Amino acid sequence: MIPNPKYIVPIFQYEKFIGSGFVVKDKLFTAQHIIVSSSGGFGVNAYVNGTFYPLSSPLALSSNSEIDTIVYKLHNLDFDSPLQFAKEDPIYIDNTKYKSMHFQPRKGGDCFYNETNCIVFKEEDDSRFGGLSDSRIQRGASGSPLVKGNKVYGMLVIGCPLPEQRIKELSDNGDVPKDIAFYNQYIKGSVLNKIFDNLT
Repeated sequence: MIPNPKYIVPIFQYEKFIGSGFVVKDKLFTAQHIIVSSSGGFGVNAYVNGTFYPLSSPLALSSNSEIDTIVYKLHNLDFDSPLQFAKEDPIYIDNTKYKSMHFQPRKGGDCFYNETNCIVFKEEDDSRFGGLSDSRIQRGASGSPLVKGNKVYGMLVIGCPLPEQRIKELSDNGDVPKDIAFYNQYIKGSVLNKIFDNLT
C-alpha cells in the first residue's frame, strides 16, 4: 500500500468517506460538488495528518459550476505542503506522464490512498482540460490534484471509462499509449492559482 503524503487528504461526512482534497500552504482545495451533494455540507471534515478539520466556513466557493471549486483555511497546521499551482497550462498530447494523487473508497465507508499515471489529452474550455489515465480513478477521487513534481496542473472533477472503439482509435493513431483507457476532467491549475492569489 502506498503511504499518503500529508498534503493529500481524505474528506468524510461523519464517518463515511466522500472525496479527496489537497493542501497548498494553509489552504485546502477540493471539488465543490463533494460538499454540496453531502446534505449541504453538514458533518463534513477533512482528515489532515491525524486531525479532523471541520469544513463549515469556506474562504471561497465558485459561483460558476464549471469551476467547481471550494477552499477552506486550515489553522495550526504542523507541516509545510510542497505543492504550488502551475501558472501555465499543461502541454496537450505530448505523452508526458502526470500523477493523480487521490483517495479511493474501501468497504465500510473508509478509504485508501492511491496514485495513477495520466497524460493530458485536450483543452475542454477556458477552465477545464481532459486527461487520460492507465487505470480507473474511482468515485471519491474528486477534488484530488494532478501533479508533476510539486506543481498542481489540475483538480479532478469527473472520471469515466473510454469506449473501447475510442481507445483503439486513439492508440492506433499514436495519440496515446495502448494502456490508457479512462477519461478524466480537471479544473486547470492556472484557474485554481487565480483563486489562491485572491486569498493571499
